[in-house]
Parts: sequence; structure tokens; C-alpha cells
Amino acid sequence: GLHLVRSVDFEPIMVLYLVRIGAANQALKAVEQTLAWCRTTSDPQLAAMQELVGTVGVELSIRPALRGERAFILKGLEAADRGELDLEKNMDFRRTSFGERLAFKYFRQFLPANSAFVIDHFEELLRKLDLPPEEKLKALRVREPIGMDREKMFARLVLVPMSIVAVYEIQHQARHLCTAAGIACERYRLKHGRWPGALDDLAEFGIRKGLIDPFDGQLLRYAIVEDGIVIYSIGTDGRDDGGDVVRREGNPNDTGFRLWNTDKRRVERVVIPEPDE
Repeated sequence: GLHLVRSVDFEPIMVLYLVRIGAANQALKAVEQTLAWCRTTSDPQLAAMQELVGTVGVELSIRPALRGERAFILKGLEAADRGELDLEKNMDFRRTSFGERLAFKYFRQFLPANSAFVIDHFEELLRKLDLPPEEKLKALRVREPIGMDREKMFARLVLVPMSIVAVYEIQHQARHLCTAAGIACERYRLKHGRWPGALDDLAEFGIRKGLIDPFDGQLLRYAIVEDGIVIYSIGTDGRDDGGDVVRREGNPNDTGFRLWNTDKRRVERVVIPEPDE
């Protein structure tokens, strides 16, 4: 999984950036699942795992993909405006009426205005990315409809929901922090025979003090529960749901890392038989 992430490193296109985030998140989830099945392990193994996890968090950045997407869209609009890209020839005439083709010829005159809108759209998104954590999520979740007016029509057809991808990036950052801290918690348990009282106790294992939740700028959450511990961020909904990070159906409300006490590990999944029809 980590090699797959590195194989598409800094490719300036949004689809490949989503591949990077998805592959990295799968690797981090695999760490959580592995520790849920291992009652015993060694500190060198955990230290090596923690070092690997450290390589998948800070390297990811949406900005190269944004620059690539912007250049690609603007180049296409410029080529269409100059007649180098014939929009009519690229349309499926079997599915497009004469009126629709005529509309494309009419709207061609507004391609420069569409290009200007694309530039403004990207500049606004970059501005949101520079906001502090407590303001960024709220700003990214407010997406003004592009609409069907002439100055935005072609832009609406080619722009992908990049603000949603930016939220996914924040979620990955949170998952990375929680996973690294979770491995350190397991190392702390092996050394001291108990869970740490707070995340700041993990300094001896390379975890800096004062870990910040990238979703709201507050301290990353940590709780010792009946059957283990949970390190979590408030997640994409912007609410603290008490460490709801594990759910078999649907997406959890919070984003984080779960560790179980050793007597709760390697528990077989209970399969409920289907009722007889």
C-alpha cells in the first residue's frame, strides 16, 4: 500500500491524488486491524511500523494536483477558444440534438469568461486552504453553486468537486496523527504495563506534545474506555461524537484509531445466520 502511494507521488492530477489518499488510508487502517489481532508483539516491530506510518502523512498535499487541474482546464478552454479543439466534433451526435450543437456554437464566445471564472475558483479554494483549522472545514463545506449562466457553463462541465477532496485530505491528516499516536500507545503499554494517561506521555516514543486536530485546531482527543483506548479527531461532520471511529456498516462519525486490551484481541467475528425463509 505504501509503495502504491509513492508510485503516484506528486502527480498533478486530481484522480491520482485521490488514489494516493485512498491507498494511504488503507495502509493506516491495516495497522489498526493488525494490532487488533496481535496479542503480543515487540517494540522493534512497532517502532519500524511507526516509522513507516510517518512517511504517509506529511508528504501528501493537494496543491500540486490543484495546479495540474487548473492548467489542464485552462489549456482546454484556450484551445477551444482558438478553434484548436473543435467542441462540435467531440460531441456525440447520436445523443445530441441540433439545438444543443447550435447552443455550443453560441456559447463559444463566452469561453474567455469561463477561463476567468476558473482562475477565480481556484484562487478562492487556495485561500480556504490557508485558513486556520477552526475555520477551514466550515469554509470548504460551503460550496457556491456554479450555475448555468453563460460565463460559467463550460467551467461547470469540467470542474470536479475539489473542495470535497480537500476535506478528504484533512481527514487523512487526522487519521495519520491518530495512527502514529496509537502505535506509540501500544509501545507505551508494552513498556509500562498500562495505557498512557494522556497523549503527551508519548514523547519518549517520538510523538510530539500537543497534537492538534486538523479539523478544529483543538487538541487531538484521547480516551481510555472499558475495553481499550481510542485516539480520535472530530471528523468531517465537525462534531465530537465521543470516539465513534469503528462501524461495520456505514462511515464512523469520528476519525481515529482504536486499540483493544489484550484480552479483547483475536476475537472471532460473530456471524449471525440468515433466518430461514
